[in-house]
Amino acid sequence: MASVEIEARVKSERRLRYISLVVLYFAICIPIKGASDTIVFATGSWCPYICPETLSDEGINDEPGFVVEIVREILNEYGHQIKLAIVPWSRAIRGARNGSYDGLLGTVPATVPEMIFPERGQSFYHMCFFTRVDSTWEYEGVKSLTSVRLGVVQDYDYDNGGELDQYIQHEINGYWVIPISGEDKDALKTNVRRIEQRRVDVIIDGREVIDYYFKDKEKTVREAGCISRDEMYVAFSPMNDRAKEYAEILSNGMVRLRASGKLEKILAKYGVKDWQ
Repeated sequence: MASVEIEARVKSERRLRYISLVVLYFAICIPIKGASDTIVFATGSWCPYICPETLSDEGINDEPGFVVEIVREILNEYGHQIKLAIVPWSRAIRGARNGSYDGLLGTVPATVPEMIFPERGQSFYHMCFFTRVDSTWEYEGVKSLTSVRLGVVQDYDYDNGGELDQYIQHEINGYWVIPISGEDKDALKTNVRRIEQRRVDVIIDGREVIDYYFKDKEKTVREAGCISRDEMYVAFSPMNDRAKEYAEILSNGMVRLRASGKLEKILAKYGVKDWQ
């Protein structure tokens, strides 16, 4: 009798485990559509991640940047449309915080810790240092920055709140760190111009961004070392009642997009490889 009860209990546990796995599969792999709406993201220009120069008045074109394509692909599965508000980065942050926008494209928790983030990133960033081509300076840790004038953009986080960001915050009102306003829509172009005109010695930006910027022009900067590669996210305004729902959709959607091969195809259009 005891052996029969044990066998029955084992069968029951297996059945429950099977049901749990099926439920988990459907939760992650099969999108369940809810109420559709238009989600407005505030963002700046950061090609090939986000390319506002390719946007039309009617909507988003075929190559708006790979982050835009990733987010659009996932949210469209649920009937959601996306719209971009191209504004200076400092204004984008303020607007997302107060609910003027539904979220931010391309940020990290250190920048806006109060916002709602997906568990899985929608992109990556690989920050590198760039000098004029005639410079021999190389990045060898934060201490090596104390002898050069570093050009940065206000309100940017470069290593997710790490040692570099701490150094920048400590020195930003001094001689060695020279910021440009986060209200500058052409921050990258401004920073490149500053280094060409010798107003700063070093700038820091994404490797992919610099390569894309110079793809059709003579490169006037050289790479002088990089910091670690980190994931980058879409963040949703805590003022939006559906923020957690959207974040979960994007997180689970990254699993499906990667498994289906669609992520690889999107990235390939921009000459970028999967970061995982």
